[in-house]
Amino acid sequence: MRKIWTLFTAGFCVLAVGRGLADASAPSTSHRVEKNLTCGDAQLIAQTDYVTLPDVQKVVWTAQSITLKNSHSLAPVPLVLESKPLHLAYYPQGTALDSVILGWTCLKTSSGKRYIFLAYTCTPSPERPDCKEEDESGNWDRVLDTSGKRLSDQQRERLGVNSAIGDHLKLEGTTED
Repeated sequence: MRKIWTLFTAGFCVLAVGRGLADASAPSTSHRVEKNLTCGDAQLIAQTDYVTLPDVQKVVWTAQSITLKNSHSLAPVPLVLESKPLHLAYYPQGTALDSVILGWTCLKTSSGKRYIFLAYTCTPSPERPDCKEEDESGNWDRVLDTSGKRLSDQQRERLGVNSAIGDHLKLEGTTED
């Protein structure tokens, strides 16, 4: 009887360890996506790094950069983005971004001039109480001229950029493969 009990206990332990290993959370996976956009004489390259966390079913944006090259600049110029470092409880391995540009497009106004449209979204966290997953309160946009200079709201209106945006703006993704 003792042998049977020992075999049963050993078998149970093997089963429990095997099950524990099978239930171990899958490792996070790092990704880098590179996208290009041409807008008038400007060529833009976006590089976005993110990590997928299967155990919490979340994507963590870890880095993003956009460089712009046009006929006025000899070398690519990095754009200044609005993203800041953010610490997330479910991602203790590193720092995330509090916002990321998810989409972009090239706008053409009625005058024929072209502008770069950037669509931002925020990362919900206690550090960003105004950013909620349920609605679009954490989405905003920026418009740049083809040299990379940001337009103010008044400039956007005066130059006809807001009219060019319209209701059916088609964005190209900057973050998906």
